[in-house]
Amino acid sequence: LLLGRVGPFLRLYRCPRPAANRGPPPNEEQLRDLLLRLRARGLSYVGLTWSNRNAFAGVAGEAVGLKPAGRRLVLLLRELGLLIDLSHASDQSVRDVRALLGRDYPLFFSHSSARALCDHPRNLGDSLLQLVRETGGLVAVNFHSAYITCSSRARRADVVAHVQHIVRVAGIQSVALGGDFDGLIQLPAGLGGPPDIYRLAEDLHAGGMSYSDLERLLYRNARRVLARAQALRKTQSQSER
Repeated sequence: LLLGRVGPFLRLYRCPRPAANRGPPPNEEQLRDLLLRLRARGLSYVGLTWSNRNAFAGVAGEAVGLKPAGRRLVLLLRELGLLIDLSHASDQSVRDVRALLGRDYPLFFSHSSARALCDHPRNLGDSLLQLVRETGGLVAVNFHSAYITCSSRARRADVVAHVQHIVRVAGIQSVALGGDFDGLIQLPAGLGGPPDIYRLAEDLHAGGMSYSDLERLLYRNARRVLARAQALRKTQSQSER
C-alpha cells in the first residue's frame, strides 16, 4: 500500500520482549502508550502476527485463533482507530476478530492473495473473502510468486487473475495492491518493482477494469478503509461520553 508513512517495527519501545516469543506479552498500559506514540507519528495499522507464533493470535496455517491477550489487543486497536492487519493471521483468528468486532469493523489484509488460485495458507479462501465484503474491508494483493502460482515462477498475468478473482468474490471496493516489495519475495516476470505497477494497471484495463475502478484499486479503496477505522474511533468516543 503506497499510502502514508510506514516503517518497520524492529522492537517495542519500553516493552518487554520475551525470548523466542515465549512468556507474557506487554501489558495493556504499555501497549496503549506505545500505540499512542506511534499513531501520533502516522501509524495506521498493526499486524497481530508475523510468521512465528506469539501471545496474541494463531499464524497462517494454524488452527489456533485469537488468544486472550489478542482479544484485548484487538479491542484496544479498535478503540484507538487503528486497522488490524490480518495478513499473517490464521483463518480462525480472522473469524474471531469478525465475531468480536462485528460487521461494522473492516477486515483488512495488507498483503494476501486468493487461495482459490493458489492453495497457500497465507492466501484467503472465498469464505474469508466474503467476510471482507460483508465488513467493507480490504485485501491488498501480494506479488510473491509462491502465493500467486504456488511455485517459484509467476507472471504479471497471474497477478491480474488474483485481482480479478477477488473482485468477483468480494467486489471492486474490497481490493488493492499489497506488493510486498520490501519483503524477501520472488517477483513475477514483468512485475519487478513499483514502476511496473503502470503495466499491471494497463493489463487490468485491457481485461475490462474501468479507469474509475483502477483508481479504487490503486488508492481510493485504501483511503476509504483507513478513514472508516478512524471514524469508528470517533463514534465510539462519542457514545462513551
